Amino acid sequence: SFSHYLDLGYSIPIIQTAAASPEEMRKLLYETKCDFVLDFSHAYITSLNTGRDYRLLIKEFMRLKPKMFHLCDGKLNVKKDLHLSLGKGNFDLPFFISQIKNQDVTLEIKPPTIENFIASKNYLEELSRNLKS
Repeated sequence: SFSHYLDLGYSIPIIQTAAASPEEMRKLLYETKCDFVLDFSHAYITSLNTGRDYRLLIKEFMRLKPKMFHLCDGKLNVKKDLHLSLGKGNFDLPFFISQIKNQDVTLEIKPPTIENFIASKNYLEELSRNLKS
């Protein structure tokens, strides 16, 4: 499998949890003094499970200042984290990308082949260019 690890330059633990609401995450961050990863697919699935609008839910998570992000594509209205290569599903990737401001992103794609990583990276770069124009 192909993995890419990021040197974040600090040693504070980072929390990633699939089911936490922004309220639960705020409490966890306060009590542990940790940072967290915002996984867009997990946030989208949480919105399906709770009946909340995914855009509003993600904006609430963004107010908690995530240190990094996990990104993949998926299928709308499917409550499973599919980890599709970017462009292979129908997630609202332009919205997800618009929330990231020069921060670390890990592409969470399956199968984790070099070809899928390169295709997703190219898709992400093209999407980012289109969003800036």
